[in-house]
Amino acid sequence: ALSYENLRNKPNAPSSEVSPPVSGLTPSVVSGRRSPRENFSISASDLRHPHGSVVHRRRLQSESESKSTLSLASKPEQRITYKSFEIHRKTGYLEPEELERLSNYRPLYQSHGSTLSIHSERESSYTHGIPITGDLRLDIQYDHQSSTLRVAVKQARDLAVADKKHQSCNPYVKAYLLPDKTKASKRKTSCKKKNLNPIFEEVFKYSIPYSDVLARSLQIAVWHKQSVGTSLFLGEVIIPFADFQFEAGPQWYPLSERRVVQLPISMQIDHGSLLLALKLAPGAALGSPCEIHVWIKSATGLTTSNTSSKSSTVNPYVKLYLLPRKDKMSKRKTKVLKKINNPEWNTNFVYNNIDRSELQNIGIEVSVWDHGRMSSSDFLGGCRLNTGSRLEPWMDATGTEQSVWLAMIQRPHTWLEGLIRLRANLD
Repeated sequence: ALSYENLRNKPNAPSSEVSPPVSGLTPSVVSGRRSPRENFSISASDLRHPHGSVVHRRRLQSESESKSTLSLASKPEQRITYKSFEIHRKTGYLEPEELERLSNYRPLYQSHGSTLSIHSERESSYTHGIPITGDLRLDIQYDHQSSTLRVAVKQARDLAVADKKHQSCNPYVKAYLLPDKTKASKRKTSCKKKNLNPIFEEVFKYSIPYSDVLARSLQIAVWHKQSVGTSLFLGEVIIPFADFQFEAGPQWYPLSERRVVQLPISMQIDHGSLLLALKLAPGAALGSPCEIHVWIKSATGLTTSNTSSKSSTVNPYVKLYLLPRKDKMSKRKTKVLKKINNPEWNTNFVYNNIDRSELQNIGIEVSVWDHGRMSSSDFLGGCRLNTGSRLEPWMDATGTEQSVWLAMIQRPHTWLEGLIRLRANLD
């Protein structure tokens, strides 16, 4: 993804020019892709001490306010740090110089080719070939008395034809208050059938302090609802609020194409961190299948995304898949822990019968969920562990996600630990 800081100077730079470097580790050249073998073991063991104390217990802090380390543990439990870097603590608000830089992007946000769109839908929703046309009329106000942001979605005009049979579209509008892409930030209008110039007259409300609003941007997009299949993207508008005039009244905003850009850490909502370790166990004979051990240790700073929840605590569990497979044979899951935001699972999972040559072309997706007794579970955050080669859309690991996987490949028989900042979504 394009770096936000580099976008102003190199708006058309390819992703390879701005991808973060991985110090000390170089991925091997991938010569071909093979699917993982069919036979996966389904095993999990609790790694707690017999007397109840937790093995390798350590206090976690979020990656944004502490050193992030990638370390290996030898038999005497000595830890060698490969990589450590200090990230200045941010609270979710932009620094003054960042606010100034954000306001300088405003012409780009309001022109065709927005600059902060985050990947949140299936790729097929964007690659349909329908040209982006039309405008969206919005009335955005902030009520200081109730600390409420009000986004009135008035109407749209001249939308693209997405339904060729009826020469029309079935539009609806969806919004997020960036950088939050969770359920708590999502708002959506009703769908207007067969209408290229729909009138919505619906209002989205966000209860949020004014000082926080100034660090946010509104991502609002028009979608075509299909009778079968995923919705199709019809254009978006991204409006930064750093210097927005809330008393301006209703305005027309041109819809633009999507652009995928990686937000800087200072603009990301903290979804907590996950401490895990990987170990590669090669087979006894040369060329025999190996095993991948995944040790899910603990997490910190988990927060609920359910705005209707009366409790600030969560009932977390972790779910894993060995990609590219995402089925029952590949699935692993920890137990659910009750009412805790800093859980410790200390559970080990094993994937066996893995051909070592496949390690460049597979990966592990790890997601953390809030278990709901009377409803579906809520996604809290996740990460992907792989080479970061981007040969497939899901091979998008960066930072510690990528480093811990590459280190596992290069150093078999050794536990490689990583403290990973959880992503807001894995779509």
